[in-house]
Amino acid sequence: LGGQIGILKTIDGGESWKKLNNSPIDINGIYFHDSNNGYVACGRGLMKTTDGGENWDLTSFPDPVTYVIFTSPTTGFIETTSGFDEYRSIKLHKTADGGKNWNVVYSEFPAFGVTDIHFSNSTTGYASTGISIIKTVDSGESWQRIFSANMDFGIYALTMSNSVFYAIMADGNYTGNILRSQDGVNWNLIVPGPAEEIVFSPSGGLGVAVGSGSETK
Repeated sequence: LGGQIGILKTIDGGESWKKLNNSPIDINGIYFHDSNNGYVACGRGLMKTTDGGENWDLTSFPDPVTYVIFTSPTTGFIETTSGFDEYRSIKLHKTADGGKNWNVVYSEFPAFGVTDIHFSNSTTGYASTGISIIKTVDSGESWQRIFSANMDFGIYALTMSNSVFYAIMADGNYTGNILRSQDGVNWNLIVPGPAEEIVFSPSGGLGVAVGSGSETK
């Protein structure tokens, strides 16, 4: 759990939390592959721990790191952002060696950057960019756009459960509705909003969506 106060850690299912010493602040994203190995996007750097957050190593970048996710102990993705408005530059980087080296794999972003990345297997993955969905079939080395939302709409969240896509997309009134898709291209409304985030249990049997003053299961 990250925030402006640093990183909090729980080892009892969330019953209690403690602040980690020397943990970064100004956190943009946090991802742990297991109980020991984790990454934090913070400011112009990416911090890595291999001992559950007790110690951190920093890799610096010229631009702010605004998103991080790892799909294996060695393969991961970060987003860097620079500039503002129409001059904004957003890049998706990939590492295949646990964060030692990074290569830009996608930079054709609209005004929004990556909000979610999900892989259905080791080679095929999908990412939401706020108003579009992009797909890779080569483990993230290259990406192609497969779905574009109307500019009056937006993709608040994207997730997968049992190979089925679920997304929260805003309508013209900025209300986040829950939609479902089998291929990431064709979408059907299943629950009207408002909703802002959606998550599923590892088994896929339980899904929870939350929004302003609401919760849907």
